[in-house]
Amino acid sequence: MLKSGPLRYVTNAVNTPGTDDGASLAICPGGSHLAGGGGAIAGPTGEVRLGGIFPFDFFDPGFEPDDSYAAEGYNNSAAPRAMRSVAVCVRDASGGADLDYATGDGPLINMGSSAGTGASATCTSGRVIGGGLQIPGPATTQFEEQLNSTRPLDNDSDGVYDDGWRGSLNVNMSTVARTPHAVAVCQPPGDYRVRYRFAPKIVFPDTAPTLKTKCPSGKGWRVTGGGIQGFFSRIRASVPFDDKDRKKVPDDGWRGSITTSSGSDPAALLVHAICIKPI
Repeated sequence: MLKSGPLRYVTNAVNTPGTDDGASLAICPGGSHLAGGGGAIAGPTGEVRLGGIFPFDFFDPGFEPDDSYAAEGYNNSAAPRAMRSVAVCVRDASGGADLDYATGDGPLINMGSSAGTGASATCTSGRVIGGGLQIPGPATTQFEEQLNSTRPLDNDSDGVYDDGWRGSLNVNMSTVARTPHAVAVCQPPGDYRVRYRFAPKIVFPDTAPTLKTKCPSGKGWRVTGGGIQGFFSRIRASVPFDDKDRKKVPDDGWRGSITTSSGSDPAALLVHAICIKPI
């Protein structure tokens, strides 16, 4: 666990076996609540992919996904590959206990079905500072679950991605009936200033680009969440990063890595970063 002001950054890494799915779970320390998080899977770009990254409820009292962050994915290579999840947590005494967790489900995907689908969750009060998308059930092949996009949502068309969370994915020949599930972590007004930033990039077919978006310069800004927006074959990483400053904490911005489909058209990739600063 790494500390940065009121935030705690917890990383957990596991080995995903060859030609199998796997999962990693990063758990917030006691006295804190989940603000956001991300996940990544390492390995050859054409053989690894994430199926979902999302807030998770880890056996504490209640049912809100407020204490951990999960990453799920598939490794189609022969060797084990590292998968990691990152939980960004806020101390309860610094506003963590006041966070709200909004949820929303997408359409049911029946067993044997294939679909491009997704889900959204909208904050009923406050502003989004993190979130994610889960698709329950196993991935028995590299194509069964492919996360395409997971990012903050702009519902009111004001150009600020502060209203909730949206994720999309492809499901191919689902082996079980399943429903995509989105979570938005919402910050009530009063404790923090929030900034929503994104960096655009044109990406081309059959490439594996990475893009970073930094938090504002100046003392006190720290990243809580972020995501990737676009229509791509698969996401390999959506995680906070450290900009090689003295703190050595991944609180400086957000990094997204994708693999694009061969034969697709050039398209825009947006990597979002949500950054907060105490008032």
